[in-house]
Amino acid sequence: MKQHQSFLFIILSILSASLCQVGIATEGPSNRWEQLYQLVNEEIQTIETVGGKRGSDLEYRLFQLYSERLGLIKEKENAAFLGAPMADRAKRSAKRSKDSYFTESLQIYQKVKSFGLNIITDYPKHAEIGTIYFTLATNSRDFGKDRMTEFYFIKARQHVLPSSQLAHSIHVGLAEHYYNEKDFKKATTIYHTVVKNDKDEWLAKHYFNLAWCNLKSKQFDTAINNLIVAFNLGKPKRSPDISYISVADQVLVAMSIFYVMAKRGAEGVQFFAREVAEPTTYLLKLAHSAAENGQFKEARVALNVALKKERDPAKLAQIRLKELEIYRSFKQED
Repeated sequence: MKQHQSFLFIILSILSASLCQVGIATEGPSNRWEQLYQLVNEEIQTIETVGGKRGSDLEYRLFQLYSERLGLIKEKENAAFLGAPMADRAKRSAKRSKDSYFTESLQIYQKVKSFGLNIITDYPKHAEIGTIYFTLATNSRDFGKDRMTEFYFIKARQHVLPSSQLAHSIHVGLAEHYYNEKDFKKATTIYHTVVKNDKDEWLAKHYFNLAWCNLKSKQFDTAINNLIVAFNLGKPKRSPDISYISVADQVLVAMSIFYVMAKRGAEGVQFFAREVAEPTTYLLKLAHSAAENGQFKEARVALNVALKKERDPAKLAQIRLKELEIYRSFKQED
């Protein structure tokens, strides 16, 4: 039996290596999908043909593969949804128009979830319990509608070392879940843990989300400080140790709102003038936001600075149009 399992693991290793290599020699997205789907199915079939009790390791591997196949099915459904003509979407009922494109993945999700939970029941001391709960959480988030994401993330956190990379991934998942659910108080608490990991290439994005949590909680100055951190993290670094993915454009758009909400519009104008090579776009946004909030002095300052720094005739025309728009909309003279 041990020889049989050893041989099986060799076969699975070859199949897994093939999964890693499949993206190299493909002709396009469709061909790539077909090859991945075939390889995943081949490994699933290899494990499913094992006679008798498969054991915890093979059951765990099957759960991983079922989840991978679920992701591939959802990917294909999503492509069909995005590629469907609007008229076709309109034919379906208003309430179910989108869900009707994802019926297969929703059905398979329930089977994969049950399989994962059975592993936890059958092998409560399995070394990968935390990973199984984490996968259940991400599957619930991405494929299910059972609102179990938070529960599974919390269960996963109870079964991993606090200092592990998986613990960090769990915290990121929880923070994003609370953020998307607009539970900004809980999201803020978790994001404070998330941003302690300075090895995460998405650190700038985490600070950006934390800043929005601060804004929603009316912590305007803290929100601006975290936006500045996010902006600076996205700048090119001299050190090769870590490079963070920039979210600079999102940050700068948010700045045009945050400074106004904090009633620090003049500082916002100075920030754009100092930190951005071509600040006109963001100065116009700040001017509009300021005018909407009755801060007409700040709006005029933003437009004046934009006029002084801009050299492109087309953008100069945009600035003048914005001046006219603010005057007409808010009855304020420049």
